[in-house]
Amino acid sequence: MEGETTRTTYTLLEAAALLQVHPETLRRAIKADELLAAKIGKEYRISKTDLEAYWIAKGGGALFDDSPRPQGLATRQGRKKKPTRQGPEQLTLLQQTHTPASFLPAEAGDDGEQ
Repeated sequence: MEGETTRTTYTLLEAAALLQVHPETLRRAIKADELLAAKIGKEYRISKTDLEAYWIAKGGGALFDDSPRPQGLATRQGRKKKPTRQGPEQLTLLQQTHTPASFLPAEAGDDGEQ
C-alpha cells in the first residue's frame, strides 16, 4: 500500500488492528501514560513514532519497514535479562553459629539425667 509508507497517525481502531490487540488495551495504555496519543474530539490519534515506541517498550521489534534498526543485532542480544526471582528474605534459613545443648550428643558415661 502506497499510503501506508507516508502515513504518520492512526486512529485507536487502526492502531489496535495494526498491533493485533483489543482497542481497550490501547485505551488503557493511553490512560496509564504508557502510550502517547492526542484526543481530537471524541477520538484518539496516535503518531507512528509513539505507536512504535510503545510496541518496543512492550517487547516488540521494529514495527514499520522504514523504522531505523540497530546494525548487527538480528536477535535480542542487547536486551537486559530479567533478574531471577528469589524467595522472601524472611524465609531464608540462616546457618546457626551455635547449637543448643539439647541437640548435643550426650557425653560418654552421661545418661542425660541430672
